[in-house]
Amino acid sequence: MIVMLYLQLHESFQLISEQNTTIQKQNEQMLHQVESMKEQISILTQNRFGRKSEKTLPTEGQLSFDLENLCILNEAESLTENGIPEELDMETVLVRKRTPRSKGKRDINLKDIETIVVSHERTEKELSEHFPKGWHYLPDEVYKELKYVPAHFEVLEHHIKVYAGNHDTGGILRAEVPLRLLSHSILTPELAGAIINAKYVNAVPLNRLSEEFLRNDVNIPRQDMAGWLIRIYQYYLGPVHDMMKAEIMKSHHIHCDETPLCNAGEKQAVHVGLPFTWQFRKTTGFPLRVSGNERDCRSKRIPKRIQRDSCDRWLSGISHPGERTV
Repeated sequence: MIVMLYLQLHESFQLISEQNTTIQKQNEQMLHQVESMKEQISILTQNRFGRKSEKTLPTEGQLSFDLENLCILNEAESLTENGIPEELDMETVLVRKRTPRSKGKRDINLKDIETIVVSHERTEKELSEHFPKGWHYLPDEVYKELKYVPAHFEVLEHHIKVYAGNHDTGGILRAEVPLRLLSHSILTPELAGAIINAKYVNAVPLNRLSEEFLRNDVNIPRQDMAGWLIRIYQYYLGPVHDMMKAEIMKSHHIHCDETPLCNAGEKQAVHVGLPFTWQFRKTTGFPLRVSGNERDCRSKRIPKRIQRDSCDRWLSGISHPGERTV
């Protein structure tokens, strides 16, 4: 009985000893981590809130306001303390003659611009006082300037004369007026051309174009301009597109290909997520472009739609699975 009790106590002592050793090792590791963290916190505190010095090592050849050397004040004397050095031999420098400007280039640049002649003359009184014995003309001195006239707006208020016969004869007669681009609209061909040029040639958004008009005290909302562009397409450009399509459909063989439609600032090499426009061309003649409504319209639904309208025509394409499927 005593032996068994002794053995149990011995085992318990060994277990307690092992646990004590493990706890001491863990304690040492924790103390080491605490010391490391204290050191890191001290370094971070010093970097964040400690004193900083902007003193840097002097750069060779750079002037400084060092009061010990005073190089900035007596640079010439400090550089010639040991005597004036000998000058190096001068190298031969080839001076390239300036190419004379070609004559007549300015006149070529201004030949297609309307020229307004502005005459500058002296009065008869001034000429008589300066030339008491008479005077005659010499060839004029001529120089040219280019004047920029900013765009301006004019409101055209049309007054249509209406006539009626006396004694209720002849009914009512109105004066002839030119056809309007869009009925019941202030849009003129000049204004439409300016909006289309700014939007589709210079890539100016309608909102920015509206703000530019507003700076000239003309309020044209972008919604109105968008509606004008849609109606112009429906009334004028849409029928032209339909005629081009009908002309292409007369061909027995039609070629098709998709082309990425890049916006301003986008690279054409990156085709991911870009809108595509399909081009259809017959054997000879002009191409027909059809743009998809979605962001990525390389699928075969657009050429299939064209083929559905011309079931007895051959439609061919290259390089893209959608084209080969058609």
